[in-house]
Amino acid sequence: MSYDYSQTYRKSKEALNFHHYRMSPVHQAILDQEVWAILKVDERTGREFFMSAPILELGIGGGAIGNNLEVKLQNSNLIGVDVSRKMIEACKTNLSHSSQVGGASLIMGDIFRLPFRQSSLNSVITIRLIPNLAKNGLALKEVARILKPDGQVIFDIYNRMSVMSLLDSILNLFLRRKLKPYKHTCSLNQMVKTCESAELQVNSHVECLLLTEALFKFVPDKLLRIARVVDRIVSNLPLFSKISTRVFILARKRRG
Repeated sequence: MSYDYSQTYRKSKEALNFHHYRMSPVHQAILDQEVWAILKVDERTGREFFMSAPILELGIGGGAIGNNLEVKLQNSNLIGVDVSRKMIEACKTNLSHSSQVGGASLIMGDIFRLPFRQSSLNSVITIRLIPNLAKNGLALKEVARILKPDGQVIFDIYNRMSVMSLLDSILNLFLRRKLKPYKHTCSLNQMVKTCESAELQVNSHVECLLLTEALFKFVPDKLLRIARVVDRIVSNLPLFSKISTRVFILARKRRG
């Protein structure tokens, strides 16, 4: 398998620790924002994404996205792929508690060599995976390979022009740090070109999460719901949308 993932996802023990870490109120708030952005980007393209079965989720991890999209997935078969066997096992346990997606099919696999036939699926979703890949263009080409003509993929990127990315670069410069949590950032225009080279066309996008993990930590648990609403409003204002930390994208495979 391609060694192109962050260590968090490659090592089983660290992957499980990461999963439990994301069950904190802060990370649940971020997950709620992610699900909101997924539904919003689908809404802007006609709400067709969840109408096609099955839905394939790449980098399914512990199944948090699937659990939080269970109402949308109730009429679809969910197929989950992850590079970590331990995460697949954890996902089976977590999804078994969901009345809607407990019957998901889970497969261990690599996004660069997916175990699916060419032009075999209509809908693919992958969250927090593309930003962790240095060769995200190759990954998107593999996604395009398994999509049917007019098939759709929803994914996210870290925005190169975001406040957090710029602060990270400044701190690395002055403190001489090697830590680069936003090292695989790109602009929306760059990702549009990357998608075009993979025979994908960007149809809609949603900017999200001005309040990132680091900032949500300063919000008291009782105020997290209010903070989420404020974040959704502010993230989509023209003044702030360009500097949002993440951009959620829906792209469609071109015909022919």
